[in-house]
Formats: sequence, C-alpha cells, structure tokens
Amino acid sequence: MKVDRRRPLSDLDTEFQTLGCRSATPENCRNNRTERKCAFVREDNMCHLVPRSWKRLFEELTLKNATLNKVDG
Repeated sequence: MKVDRRRPLSDLDTEFQTLGCRSATPENCRNNRTERKCAFVREDNMCHLVPRSWKRLFEELTLKNATLNKVDG
C-alpha cells in the first residue's frame, strides 16, 4: 500500500482530518481500518485519526500552497 502523504492539500484537509490516508506507513498504523475513523473503511475516504506527524506536515503544505498561490496570483 503506497500513500503520497505530501500530495497537495484538498479543501477537506484540516489539522484534524485528511481526505485519504496521510500515514507514512498505513499498513502499520494502529488505527488502520478503525470503524468510522479510518479513510480505508469510510465511504467518504476521510481519515479522522490523523498521524502525529500530520500537524507539522499540514502546516508545511499550507505554507507551500500559500507560496504557490502568491506566485500564480
């Protein structure tokens, strides 16, 4: 199972949830396939148990998006 955790942010990504899995090793994630929480078993593909590293990565990707939008705009 391969997950691109550095893919661009979606409008649904927040500090507390992600569209799809953002775990570096989803097969070893302790929350893998947790009912109503894991992107792999939810119909909407939302992860509600984000990895501990997600907050830092979310901030990094948010900054990257802001920089790209500034260049494009």
